[in-house]
Amino acid sequence: MTILEEGPRVSVRDLETAGPAESMRRLYRNGGATAVFGTPTIAYGEARVVGGTTVVNGGLLWEPPAALLDRWALWTGYGSYRAPVVGPRFAEVQRRLGMIVQEHGDGNEDSRLLAHAADSLGWRWQHPQRVVRGCRHRNQCATGCPTGAKQSMASTYLPEAEALGARIAPNVRVERIAHHRGVVHGVEATDAEGRRVRYRPRTLFVAAGPIGTPVLLRRSGIHRRAAGRRLELHLNLRTIARFPQPVNAARGTMFTAQVQEHSALGILVMPSNLTPGGLGAALAARDPRQVNELLVDQDHLGMFTTQVRMQGTARIAGLVGGTPLLRHGMTRADHHTLRLAFGRTARLLFAAGAV
Repeated sequence: MTILEEGPRVSVRDLETAGPAESMRRLYRNGGATAVFGTPTIAYGEARVVGGTTVVNGGLLWEPPAALLDRWALWTGYGSYRAPVVGPRFAEVQRRLGMIVQEHGDGNEDSRLLAHAADSLGWRWQHPQRVVRGCRHRNQCATGCPTGAKQSMASTYLPEAEALGARIAPNVRVERIAHHRGVVHGVEATDAEGRRVRYRPRTLFVAAGPIGTPVLLRRSGIHRRAAGRRLELHLNLRTIARFPQPVNAARGTMFTAQVQEHSALGILVMPSNLTPGGLGAALAARDPRQVNELLVDQDHLGMFTTQVRMQGTARIAGLVGGTPLLRHGMTRADHHTLRLAFGRTARLLFAAGAV
């Protein structure tokens, strides 16, 4: 087995010595700012590294609800992947990755404030399920765990595959799947030196993410009309809250409390990693003097993420030089839900003591 990955391979040591800005440039496609055009324009982030986006996400692991699996089965026509089949597989993944309930632990005052506020309002919240072993609360989940605690594919399944004889080829970009009459007979790629390489697989698995997979299929002339025509999105709203007392939100880890009171509306609220770079990005549209004042006051700030499920879909509108042009079609109902989500988040944060 040969595993081709467009991005680099990084070790825990690499992640420990690199700064967050360097890791963003190195581990994310387009530095973490792929644009999805529409009203408004949305920044979409996905990794480009051995291990994929599991290297830079929060390590959350939730079992898909039966109703969601039923909906997917109805849409796709693949009816054999419902809860009776997925449930045992999910349990195996839980066991292999060592899923835990992530409690507050060291630091994470922003999570505690959020949980106490939810309690005061009578809103449901819970500690999240994450795949981490010995989390040291270094607050760098989104730029690669520097301790190796997060059980990404780079530290679990891929090393296991190598031990069984698999070969990982980093910095190899797959350009096209060669096929004839429904049979794949080659994979055309470019290696790290820019040389053209051709592979002849007996069996091919395409796992390039929700954007990369349809882009590759369309470049290859496979399902050109259908691939990437319907992409579903969750939007993440970032809210900066200032508290009268120091909360030292940079000390801890992301997502140790998740408010689920409005999950039926597709709305979740949770703390996010607060770093100077992330804070600067979230405040980029504001007056530089105000940004500087907030950076000086960083110990009193928390950054919170409100995740909102969209009804409108996105699509790959075309390819420009092999790069996807993405557009979304948010509906009036989506804009209403975003306003509602921000209002509920503000109410929650004021109950937490934000000023």
